[in-house]
Amino acid sequence: MRILIYGINYAPELIGIGKYTTEMCEWLASQGNEVEVITGMPSYPNWKVFDTYRKRWWFTEIIRNVRVHRSPLYVPKNVNRYAYDPAKARQLLQAAGWNTSQNVEVITYYNDQLSKDVLVTLQQMFAQVGLKITPRFLDTPSYNQATSGTGFSLVYAGIGNGPDPDTLYPSMHSDFMPPNGTKETETNVRYEIPTSKTLIVPLKDFQNADSWTVTIPAEDIGYALGLDGLSGDLEITVERK
Repeated sequence: MRILIYGINYAPELIGIGKYTTEMCEWLASQGNEVEVITGMPSYPNWKVFDTYRKRWWFTEIIRNVRVHRSPLYVPKNVNRYAYDPAKARQLLQAAGWNTSQNVEVITYYNDQLSKDVLVTLQQMFAQVGLKITPRFLDTPSYNQATSGTGFSLVYAGIGNGPDPDTLYPSMHSDFMPPNGTKETETNVRYEIPTSKTLIVPLKDFQNADSWTVTIPAEDIGYALGLDGLSGDLEITVERK
């Protein structure tokens, strides 16, 4: 299948939307799809184009089997409302009684290089304000065990990350609302979202199918877009090429 993704944020941005768009595209490419991305120059979170991408115009690069088309991007200045002031942050922490010699362990089940780079960056940024953090990388069962009680300080984690339907289904489908499912599969979802159920189940089946058809009530689309008075259904069919 040929897939085109259009969005402002992409790797090498380490956090925010860019991280998740990158993971999605790389997963799709790993499944044998031809994936291309149209995006701008990386600039987040510092609101400044990365040095290696400055003074460049339109060009294409390959990042882990994904063809990425870059275009110039206007990045406004003075976007952040508050000045970046590590000295002031250290002062506030000291006033709050924070022990600067204390080490905070951050546990995560992410073991990919991108996530490790994110945690190294966070470690450096926290160090500037007098906070010492140490990442601890666990496999998923060990992570679940470590976070089942209260004996942990900080986690770097998410829910339903990536487009893999086997991950999305137990993480976001209302069938797994507590007390259903197991300790590992109970989701944070607390109410039913009909459209999500409509989309996630066929998506799970589409991995081994030649086509996928889903019908979404127009009323649900209107709710998502803030529009009233929509009626009928929207039928979407995707065929594998």
